[in-house]
Order: sequence, then C-alpha cells, then structure tokens
Amino acid sequence: MPTFSLFDALLILGGTQGLFLAILLQQRKVANRPAANYLVALVLLVSFLLFARLSYRSAWLYSYAEVILLPDVILFVLGPCLWLFTRHLLHLPMLPKSQLWWHAIPAFVHVVVANTVLGQHLNGHWHFMDGQAVYLSFLLIEGGAIVSLIAYLLVSFRSAKHAFLTGQLQASEAARRFLPTFFQVGLVLAACWTFSFGYRIFVHDPIYLMYRVFWFLIVGYTFWLAYTVLLQDELFTLPSPVNDKTLSPEEEATLNHIMEYLEEEKPYLEPQLKLADLAQATDLPRHELSRIINTGTGQSFFDLINTLRIGTFIQAYEAAAEHERSILQLAYQSGFNSKSAFNRAFRKVTGSSPSEYFREVVTS
Repeated sequence: MPTFSLFDALLILGGTQGLFLAILLQQRKVANRPAANYLVALVLLVSFLLFARLSYRSAWLYSYAEVILLPDVILFVLGPCLWLFTRHLLHLPMLPKSQLWWHAIPAFVHVVVANTVLGQHLNGHWHFMDGQAVYLSFLLIEGGAIVSLIAYLLVSFRSAKHAFLTGQLQASEAARRFLPTFFQVGLVLAACWTFSFGYRIFVHDPIYLMYRVFWFLIVGYTFWLAYTVLLQDELFTLPSPVNDKTLSPEEEATLNHIMEYLEEEKPYLEPQLKLADLAQATDLPRHELSRIINTGTGQSFFDLINTLRIGTFIQAYEAAAEHERSILQLAYQSGFNSKSAFNRAFRKVTGSSPSEYFREVVTS
C-alpha cells in the first residue's frame, strides 16, 4: 500500500484550489464572459490532471491501462485552450469553426495511439511492440505535448504583439498588464517541463526528482492564476467604447495633423505599416497616438489604415481603364499584402464584396 506523501498533499491542494477558482469565476458576473469561460476550462483541466495523477496510485487501476493513459490527453488540450483564452482576452476576431477543428487532432491522435495501442500492450493483450518501443512511444507523446504547449504559447504571444503593434489591441488595461506576465510564467513552466523531460532521458533518476519538481510548478501556476483573478477583478472588464470621451482642442489639432500626414504622405500604402511607425513619424507616444485615433475617429489604428487603403483602391479601380482593372494588383498597390486581408477589409468597410460593390455602383 503506497504511503501518503507531501507530493500527494500538493496535488490535492492544487487541484482543490483550481476547482475553487473555477467555481468562483463561473459564478462571478464579468463583462468578457468568453475569456472567463476559457480560463475556467483551462484551470479545470489543470485541476483534473492533478487529481488524475493521484489516481495512478490505486493498484487496481493498473489492470486498465486505457484508464491510466486517458487523463494525459489534457496535455494536448492545454495549448489550444490557452490560445483561445488569449484571443478572447484581446477581443481578436475568431476563426471560423471549419478552421478550428484541426487543433483537436493531437488530442485525437493521443487517444487513438496511447489509449488503444499502448493501453493494449500494457494490459498484455497485444505483443507486437517490445518494452523499448513502448517506452519510446511515451517519450514521443510527452515530447509532442511539450512542443504543442510551447507552440501555442508563442502563437498567442505573437497575436498579442501583432495586435499591440498594429493598434488592434482592444483589451482592458488590467488585461494589458496581465498578458506579459501570463506569457512569461507560461514559458518558464514550459522550459521547466522541457528540462524535466531531458533530465529523465539522459540522467538515471529512480525517484523522478525533476518530474516531481515539474508538478510543484503546475501547482504554483494554478495558485498564481487563482490569486491573479481574485486580486484583479477588472481583468475581464471590456475596454471602454471609443466614443465615450471627447478630445481636447489640442488633441483635435493633433488628430488633424495625423490625418493630414496620412492623406499627404500616404504611409498606409506600405503593407508593413505599424502603429510604432506612425508614432515615430508624428512624434507621439504609441499609446497616446492610439487613444487619439480611437477617440477621434471611432476606429482603431488598424481599421483606420484599412479604410484609407480601401478608399485608395476604389479611386484607383474607378480611374483605371477596363483592361487595367486587376483587383488583386490594385489591392497590392493600395497597401494590402494578401487577397484574404483585402477581401476582409473591403467587406468590413463597404459591407459588400468588391464585385457586389462595383455592380451596385454601375446599376445605381
């Protein structure tokens, strides 16, 4: 009969704290409900994983290898859940469902491979893999989970960075302050997991010291998430509407200067134009420039630039001869770097596709 250890106590404490946080957050009335829901799911997954590790101590479960291996599928769900949480926290447009399903493929493959193939071998029902092959399969599964987590952390960080640089960042101030630490802690956790994984491969570790250290960090991460939400009630508030304030006369003059610069110099024809580039050209801090544009125009920097690009495209299309009306070529000349980005921006600005728009112009 295995003895109860400090490691077991930490697993119970961490799992219980996660459940407490999930219940508290689910019951709390927050403006950004989608982001809160993904955080609830994320914490519940971590909590379930902590409790699942405790179940491994039950001797009778080892006769059902499929049950033992099933909870590890959570390792392939953590990354996508974190990515969706970040996008909702940033109020970024979500991808259509047809483009989201493939994020579940690693978890599906894990269930098929680990719970079917490896489970049957561990139960002694199948014998076409020897012990070394089973061990290597487990290493591949854990290594794949590490790669998945790091990849989603980096993609989430890139989305946040791009939203900030282009002026698309539509998160509350508390969320803006929270995100850098969130990514840093997540990457530290992934790095420790990677080190633990390498340590178990290259160093003989009969007591799995580094493996236990990793679970200490999981518990710490759960506590950190819990207290962050408890101490920052405004984390899931929505950003204030862009038109709920007015500009001062000095700020109105600054906005006029910005618009004159955009109209005369046309920097938006450069596809890689960023908020930082316009801030440098107008000698304004980025946050001040973004606030003035949002409040004065009712648009984010990104939307304003795309509106100007679409206006330039429409003028160029109407002025071009019939044989020169290549929509894609004119879109590139107007500052867009892809057909999909152009089509999205055109529909957002005009409410219709280019063909529909010009057909209505001709018939009107």
